[in-house]
Amino acid sequence: QKVFVGNLSYFCAQDDLRQLFAPFGFVKSVSVCRTKALEPLYFGFVFFQEEVEADSAVRAMDGQMFQGRRLR
Repeated sequence: QKVFVGNLSYFCAQDDLRQLFAPFGFVKSVSVCRTKALEPLYFGFVFFQEEVEADSAVRAMDGQMFQGRRLR
């Protein structure tokens, strides 16, 4: 199940997102979106094994501060 994570910091790496969302369940993959010039787009996706894990992560993390920015 795919979870959109918005308002990421300029310095956010895929491993940062994986570690942040790992407590909610098995993270199959993570993507931090960037332009072709590798400039950050300030959003990414976390892919969970189960829908219930994704739902739990969204409820817990929406609005939380991470690397100086409020996640959406």
